[in-house]
Amino acid sequence: MPALHLIVTVAQGAPGKNGLYRLQHRDSMVNVIYSWAKAKHGLLFLDVQVGKSNVMAELPRLRGFLENPDVHLAIDPEFAMNLQAEYREPRSERSTRRT
Repeated sequence: MPALHLIVTVAQGAPGKNGLYRLQHRDSMVNVIYSWAKAKHGLLFLDVQVGKSNVMAELPRLRGFLENPDVHLAIDPEFAMNLQAEYREPRSERSTRRT
């Protein structure tokens, strides 16, 4: 079965306007990609990289898409910056150790 994979929320190296270190693609872009999947009778995977947000906060805007049986959710937990105990924001000073 054909499938398309769209990273609909992309983790970023800068905080952005809302300070969440993520970029959300517009619904219009999701609609275009979804139309391509439907044209091939395929699946669409919407991937979320939450940055400093969280999955529950990202789901409401995707709900309309995810209600379709041919649209599925993918989550990239390695981009969840709030869950990383030693995460430091990009461009922050990092300690170095000389040996």
